[in-house]
Amino acid sequence: METDSRGSTDSAGGSARGLGGVTRMGAFANATFLRIEQFFYVSLGLMLAIAALLGIAFKNILYKTEDICDRAWKNRPEWARPAVGGILLGLLLLAIPQLYGVGYPVMYKAVGGSYALWFLIVLAAGKIIACSLTIGIGGSGGVFAPSLFIGATSGMAFGEIAGHLLGPAAGQPALYAVVAMGAVFASAARAPLTAVASVVEMTGDYTLTLPVMLAVAIATAIAFSKAWRVWIFRGVKSSQTIPTMRRPHSELIRM
Repeated sequence: METDSRGSTDSAGGSARGLGGVTRMGAFANATFLRIEQFFYVSLGLMLAIAALLGIAFKNILYKTEDICDRAWKNRPEWARPAVGGILLGLLLLAIPQLYGVGYPVMYKAVGGSYALWFLIVLAAGKIIACSLTIGIGGSGGVFAPSLFIGATSGMAFGEIAGHLLGPAAGQPALYAVVAMGAVFASAARAPLTAVASVVEMTGDYTLTLPVMLAVAIATAIAFSKAWRVWIFRGVKSSQTIPTMRRPHSELIRM
């Protein structure tokens, strides 16, 4: 299988166009955001809170996994770290090959309704593990594409659950998937403008601008509220521990 940069770009672009086709023609042809019944707004609000917390959890798990791998590897040769960790990552990818790569084709199939509910949940959880393990063993990557992947699969799963519970009043599951893409990325990266622009451009449906903006705003607010609690807690701990620390140069500073 060829993996040159041109092929990757073409694949991503084709998948993005396909995702836009699904959202425009398949899921939103007969339903707009402002005409859906009230149950939709209730379920959408719940999904946005879950998506924001999922983005925060993804970021925290990624950093924690990296710290655990650093402590476990200790002073062993760094060149062997990707090889040893790659065995675990390879086993995971053999079990769930849909987790390999950026994942745009898998997102297209997920939003198109090609996967069962339980498998959507497996894909979302598996992507968190695979991405965190990749960074932990010394690989390179970011949170953009994984966040979109996690948002699409988890949002689609939530949409299907809401559809089973509320019926047609819940709206189209694909709408939950698209909105969750922006919410998860916004909460994980705290880049709301990038989240809105990226998701709307990927779908190609600019009627989704308002719901995506709402999702990103809520997710960003939740992410920053959680961050402020962490910063305040760390600041209190630092103020309690700093006075007890003995610095060798403290006497020189006083002089």
